[in-house]
Amino acid sequence: MHFSQYFLLVILGLFSFKVTINGKNFVLILIFIMTSSGLSEFAQIYLSARDASYIDWFYDIGGGISGFIVFSGINKLCYKK
Repeated sequence: MHFSQYFLLVILGLFSFKVTINGKNFVLILIFIMTSSGLSEFAQIYLSARDASYIDWFYDIGGGISGFIVFSGINKLCYKK
């Protein structure tokens, strides 16, 4: 679930904001994903109904990276310059 959530989040974000695909934007998106998912997992430490896990954090990051890679591949196929 975590993987698919961040996978779709990154694809929709890149599509909505028309981000150019380059190394600098990849690093910025990776930092954003790591920070937002890390804060989410940290907040779950204090919730009795939820459980924080490093594994979930890694799935979040993996989903975001995969979403960026898939979006950049589709972008290159559809919009040849």
